[in-house]
Amino acid sequence: QASLLRVDRDSRVWLLFSNPASTERVCMTVRASLDEGRSWVHSRILHAGPAAYSNLVEVNEATIGVLYERGSTHPYERISFARFPLRWLVDQ
Repeated sequence: QASLLRVDRDSRVWLLFSNPASTERVCMTVRASLDEGRSWVHSRILHAGPAAYSNLVEVNEATIGVLYERGSTHPYERISFARFPLRWLVDQ
């Protein structure tokens, strides 16, 4: 399962997407699009190891959150919550 979140900031509409970026259920990644999903030019890895389901949420005006499954050897070992400013994702 992946997650999709629409965020309005500074007269721009961001579409955020999270999923394990692999058919092997590894590499939990968050991506951003400024063109309604036609292209995903920004991306960051949250967890490089095994990962599974995720859910994006707007924590507040400055912070995005991701609740996701991850582990060391299996994707279902624990549930983690990561927070980041939108700038972390797009300023690279």
